[in-house]
Amino acid sequence: MFAEENKAEVFFVDYGDSDYLSSDDLLPMPRVLLRMPFQAIECSCLDIEPVDMEWKEDVGDAFFNLYYNKRFLAQVF
Repeated sequence: MFAEENKAEVFFVDYGDSDYLSSDDLLPMPRVLLRMPFQAIECSCLDIEPVDMEWKEDVGDAFFNLYYNKRFLAQVF
């Protein structure tokens, strides 16, 4: 939390990005959720880089279409 700005950095595990939110936009997590196992983990693909140092939108769309709502095996290091 950044007291001088009254903001906190929040990581969105479902989208993989983060943002700074005002403390007015934050709520305490219900205790019942604190007892649940993690539902997502942050991860990335190993040794995969864009050809031109920048991801093209159509590449992201193709990746999404290949893996969205599909089951696959992943090894976590």
